[in-house]
Amino acid sequence: IQCENCHGPQEAGFGTDNEAHGGSFQTIGEPRTDLSSDVCAVCHGEPLRHARFQQWQLSGHANYELAVDEGESGSCSRCHTANGFLQWLPILLGEEPGDPTASVTVDWEPSDTHPQTCATCHDPHAIGTTTGINTNATVRISGDTPELIAGFKAVAVGRGAICMTCHNSRRGLRSDANFADIAGTSEAARAPHGSSQTDVLLGENAYFVNVGVRGAHGLIADTCVTCHMEATPPPAVLAYNLGGTNHTFAASPEICDTCHEEITAEVIQGLTGAILDDVVDLLQDKYTEVLQAQLAAGYTIDMNGAMTITAANNIAGIEFGEYRGRQALTVVFANGTSVGPQRIPDIDVIRPAPLGTVGLNAVAGDDLLKAGWNWNLINNDGSKGVHNPRFALQVLDGARDAAGGLGGARGVDQLNALGLR
Repeated sequence: IQCENCHGPQEAGFGTDNEAHGGSFQTIGEPRTDLSSDVCAVCHGEPLRHARFQQWQLSGHANYELAVDEGESGSCSRCHTANGFLQWLPILLGEEPGDPTASVTVDWEPSDTHPQTCATCHDPHAIGTTTGINTNATVRISGDTPELIAGFKAVAVGRGAICMTCHNSRRGLRSDANFADIAGTSEAARAPHGSSQTDVLLGENAYFVNVGVRGAHGLIADTCVTCHMEATPPPAVLAYNLGGTNHTFAASPEICDTCHEEITAEVIQGLTGAILDDVVDLLQDKYTEVLQAQLAAGYTIDMNGAMTITAANNIAGIEFGEYRGRQALTVVFANGTSVGPQRIPDIDVIRPAPLGTVGLNAVAGDDLLKAGWNWNLINNDGSKGVHNPRFALQVLDGARDAAGGLGGARGVDQLNALGLR
């Protein structure tokens, strides 16, 4: 494999008329580069022997629509596009000056935007020597991560470090110890980004629990990569030997059997899912009570200009979640219509002078906002507890208590009853 395989020919030795190659022994500027996985697919997309490209096409990393949508943001593009990530990477690693929490400069056109392609994770000039089973393929970040936007470093996480660089809550440190720094501000109503896997795996960024305690899965040598790429084989039609690295990144629940004889992914997910449902029901009931109490006191509720609510009996229910980085509510009305999602700090409680208008976050109470963060943290992780069962259930137990009720046996007690220590 020579430079021209990827970059194309740069010179020609057959006279000045050969314009395609730049003329007689003349280069045509910098070597041609392209972040598209199509470049790699010429060889790594050869079914059924080398179908890494086709596996990648089945993954969430190949989402061009999302990349284009997020590619115009200097903040979002850092993780949602190959263009932004590779501009951000040297700053993140300290190789170039700059603030790693700052936005990058979007200097590419939408038509040139790429999602997380091969070159995002792999340096094409440092690819390793062995592929398939027992691969030594390299990734751009390995071992320890830089300081993550989630406010901590992930140490000794092997090749999973490249995954953790983006798959974290991205809101800075969140714990009972530092909540006072944001209490009373809209930051207290933050929601973790929708990819909080690293926080859950390593036991970080939650309220009502001791943070920084790794679960057993966070101690596996290559962390994310082991289960999502090595222990889970690629689809049979795209892997002639059913081995090596699975570039769909979809982990099979069956890999749990490798270490656990009786506890299955389905058991953990069933338990965690039930408590997730309990907590969100409590949050929705609690926010319904908060809104109705404000209305009963004679105040009105401004749903960020979309609707003004004047009577408590207009509200039939609340749907809780997150929207654009904040905890959010959708209000369902008695006539069947709804408004939302609206971010909690953008929902105003309008009170007469001298009380004045305040955001809903100011009347919700700290514990309710913490509980909402906790629920979003575990919900956004997506594994329903599998990444770190004990931590996930402790986080949800704390949220359930803070939201006003146990609603059944505590999750950690149920986990202990299953024999998982």
